[in-house]
Amino acid sequence: MVGLDRPKAVDVLISLPPTPDQAVFNKKLIEFAKTGDGTILDRAPLSEKESTAKMLIATNYAKKAALDMRLIDPTLDDQPSSKLSRCAALIASHYQESAPYKGTQMVFCDTGTYKPSSSWNAYSALRDKLVQEYGIPAHQIRFAQECKNDKERIALWDKANTGEVRILVGSTGTMGTGVNAQKRVVAMYHLDIPWKPSELDQRVGRGSRTGNVVARDHFNNEVKNYVFATEQSLDNYKFNLLHTKATFIAQIKSGSMTGRRLDEGAFDEATGMNFSEYVAILSGNQDLLQKARLEKQITALESELKLFQKEGYKAGSMLTDVSKSLEKALKTATLLQTDYARLTAVTQFGPDGSLPNATKITLTNTPITKVKALGEYLVELDRRMDTKGGAKQVGTLHGFDLYVRTETGHSVNGLIEKANAFFVKSDNLTYSYNNGYLSGHTPEVAARQFVRGLEKIPSLIQHQQEKIDNLTNQQKLLTDIAAKPWGKGDKLQELKSELRQVESRLQTIGQEKEPEKTQQKEKTTAKKHQDQGIEIT
Repeated sequence: MVGLDRPKAVDVLISLPPTPDQAVFNKKLIEFAKTGDGTILDRAPLSEKESTAKMLIATNYAKKAALDMRLIDPTLDDQPSSKLSRCAALIASHYQESAPYKGTQMVFCDTGTYKPSSSWNAYSALRDKLVQEYGIPAHQIRFAQECKNDKERIALWDKANTGEVRILVGSTGTMGTGVNAQKRVVAMYHLDIPWKPSELDQRVGRGSRTGNVVARDHFNNEVKNYVFATEQSLDNYKFNLLHTKATFIAQIKSGSMTGRRLDEGAFDEATGMNFSEYVAILSGNQDLLQKARLEKQITALESELKLFQKEGYKAGSMLTDVSKSLEKALKTATLLQTDYARLTAVTQFGPDGSLPNATKITLTNTPITKVKALGEYLVELDRRMDTKGGAKQVGTLHGFDLYVRTETGHSVNGLIEKANAFFVKSDNLTYSYNNGYLSGHTPEVAARQFVRGLEKIPSLIQHQQEKIDNLTNQQKLLTDIAAKPWGKGDKLQELKSELRQVESRLQTIGQEKEPEKTQQKEKTTAKKHQDQGIEIT
C-alpha cells in the first residue's frame, strides 16, 4: 500500500493427484468418519472421550495424508508423484539456475516437521532426496528448528544472505515472522497450507521483501511462489477457507462489504471438519461437495433469517414503547406551552431569561410586596413547617398555586432528618428549583425560590422539543426496520432449488448403481448354478 520496492511473488499452484496409497487411505478415512471405528486406521478403538472428537482425529489424519502417507505409515515406499518428489525436482532446477548468484530457496511446512530422533519426518526426507538424487551438498540445506536460540537463528539467516546456505526449511512459526534472509531468495515452496491468511502472507513475505537483490537484479524482480495441493484431500478445504477469510479481511481493509462474508461456522485445526464436507472432499465426488457447500450456505441464510425476524420483532416491541413515549412527550409539550402562555400573559421574561421577583405573591391570604419580607417568611416557614408527608398549599403566584411538602430524609444520631420542598403547580405540571429545597436559607435567595421554578419553563419546552425530535427519529427508524422485508429470500429459495437438483442427481446415481449390483449378483448366482449343473429358465 505504501509502494515499497519489493519483488513480485509469482504464484504457481502444483496440483497433484492422490498417490495410490493416499487413494486407499481416503476410503479408510471416510469409513472411519462414518463409524468411528479406530481399528480401520490401524489404531486402538476410540475411547469415550476420543469418540466425541472423532472428526478432529479424522482431520488430523487427513492433514498428514495430504502431505505424505509416510507420516501415517513410515514403512511405505516413496512415490515419484508425491509432494516431496515434485518439490525436490523444482528445488534442484532453481538451485542450478541461480547457482551463479548463490540463489536461496525457502520451503515451508507445518506438518511432519524436523525431529532429531530417528522417526520419519518430511524435512529429513526432503533433504535426503536433494542430497542423494540431485547431489546438493547437505551443509547447504538447513532446518530452522535446528536453531536453539535467537543467536543461532540470526547466524543462520546471515548464512542464507551470503549464500553459504542455499535451502532453508522451516514452519510458519519458526520461519514465517522476524526472518531477514531475503537477499538471495529466488523461490518459495508451501508443502502444506496454513489455516489463516495472515500466516500465508507472512510466509510469502520472507522472499517477496525489500532488499532481495538477486531477484531484483537477475530474475526480473520476481520470486516464484509454489503452492502444493493434493487433489481429493484436506488441501481443497483449506484453500476454500483461506479464500473466504482473505476476501473478508480485504473487504474490511478497503471498506467494501459487497463480496463474500466470513463464515464463522468454518472448521479449523482446533475443531475438525464438517462430516459431509469431509466425505465429499476425500471421495472426489463434486456433487457431494456441492451438496455440502449448499447445505452450509442454506443453514447460514436460515440462521440469518431467524436473526432478521428476531430483530424485526424486537424493533416492533421497541416501536410500541417509543410511540407511547412520543405521545406522552407531545402531551407534556402542549401543557408546557399552555403554562408559558399563561405566565407571559401576566409577566415578561428579561433579556437574560429571568423573571422579575414576585410583587404579587399571596401567602396565607396575605399579599407580600417586599422581597426581604417574602424571603424571611419562607425561611421561617421552612423551619417550622411539617406537612406530615402530604403537600400543603401556602399561596399563589401569577395564577399558579404554591405548595410545600415535608419529606423525610435519613437518620442522624437517631433522629429522623426532615426537609421541606417548595414548588409551583399548574393544572397538570409541577415546577421547582433545586428540587424544591431552599438554597442557602438566606432571605434574598429564598425570596426567588418560586420564581426560579417558573423561570425553567422555556428551557423545559426546549428540552421537550429535543426529546420529541429524538423520539420521532427513533419511531421512523424502528418503523422502517419493522416493515423492511428480508432481502435474501430469493437467494435462499435459489439455493434450495439447486440443492434439490444436486440431491436428485445423487439419487439417480444411487439408483443406477443398485441395478448394477443386482445384475452382478445375478451373474454370480447364475455362474454358481452353472458350475453345479443347474439350468435356470
